[in-house]
Amino acid sequence: MLRKIIACDENILALPYDKPLSPYAFDSAGAYRLLQEPSFVNNSLERVRPGLYPSLGDPFMDDLFRIRLSSSYIKLRGKSMSLSALADIPKDYISYRSDHVSDAALIGRIIGTHLKLNIALIEAIIAGHDIGHTPFGHGGERAIQKILDEFEVYDSTLREKRIKFFNHPAQSVRILNELKNKNEGINPTFQTLDGIMCHNKKNFQQIMTYKKDKTMGEFLAQYKNSLYIKGVLDNPEPMTLEGVVAKVADLISYIGKDIIDAIRINRITRQDIKEETIRYLIKLRKNEKIEEIPLDLINSRIIQNVLTDVIKNSKGKDHLEFSPEIYNALKVTREFILSFDPDMESGLQRKIDNIIRTLFIKYTDDLKNNNTESTIFTKFLKYKSIPYQKFTDPGRMAIDHIAGMTNDYLLKEFEEYTLP
Repeated sequence: MLRKIIACDENILALPYDKPLSPYAFDSAGAYRLLQEPSFVNNSLERVRPGLYPSLGDPFMDDLFRIRLSSSYIKLRGKSMSLSALADIPKDYISYRSDHVSDAALIGRIIGTHLKLNIALIEAIIAGHDIGHTPFGHGGERAIQKILDEFEVYDSTLREKRIKFFNHPAQSVRILNELKNKNEGINPTFQTLDGIMCHNKKNFQQIMTYKKDKTMGEFLAQYKNSLYIKGVLDNPEPMTLEGVVAKVADLISYIGKDIIDAIRINRITRQDIKEETIRYLIKLRKNEKIEEIPLDLINSRIIQNVLTDVIKNSKGKDHLEFSPEIYNALKVTREFILSFDPDMESGLQRKIDNIIRTLFIKYTDDLKNNNTESTIFTKFLKYKSIPYQKFTDPGRMAIDHIAGMTNDYLLKEFEEYTLP
């Protein structure tokens, strides 16, 4: 049964929903953008360059296509999940952002289908949630934070307020809404941007809620304040239940993967998984030994068990909920993961700190000295607007450039600058 058929720019797009959506699902008809655009579906106001993005008939499907077809999304396949990519290990065993986003999208789609939510919105949020991640994962993020601690970086050349914090959810919003397309952005919907900004889950709770009446003003305040106030985006409430699903899918997609990745790179062994609550996530059968289970099966079991639990405990509710047993197991497992986090190895972290600090100083000097042969001019500012080039603080431009790099490009830039 088709819920509706939409005529769209000489195409017919059928959206197959054989059941009505949940009353807690966000209706695509309520979507809106920071800048209005022409639509093939209704007579919304036009903005500059009308028709730049032809509509596919659903605003969140439009967001998904815009994000996935962007160069920033393509770069995710070159950004590793951790600093392990700097270690002397086979690169075949390294997980990249693109793998994580693909897994999270599948998990989000399964949860959204069972809870009868807006799948296109879930997938758009997940597609964009890690766009702002640095090369080399959280290690790169920590290196940029150290830059902000050491150097004075401002949002604009007016130097009114010093930027104190870097976090990838806000950088994802910045890329999609302010940096792409010569700083016009791809103009995603407010609901998608909010879900992207609110995907962090530090100190996540057993019951995860959303703020239905969240306003544009609140969203913009969170976004701006995250640059100046610590912890603003540690665990914010999104404005839709789909945003909560994206947050949970993000958690489920990496918690088992991090364990098997650590085993593959010999950071831990299977025997290190001693905590009974972690084994509860894997659900060992009678007389079954964890040493005998294939690694991929360990991750599959964790995903299946957590998925089953959150769907079972969330059906018909206006929030997502874990059982007490699974919630406790997830908390213990996250603590276990932090205990062997390869990013925390001082040698690797010091290495990426030095690489990023060296390039930051180089790029800011190049900007101040108008060294137009530098790659920050030829590979970055070339694709930015005149107002961005004229009014953005050099330190902010250098961070925007570095944060958008892949692992290999960052290392190539460093080697070409430091090696004769």
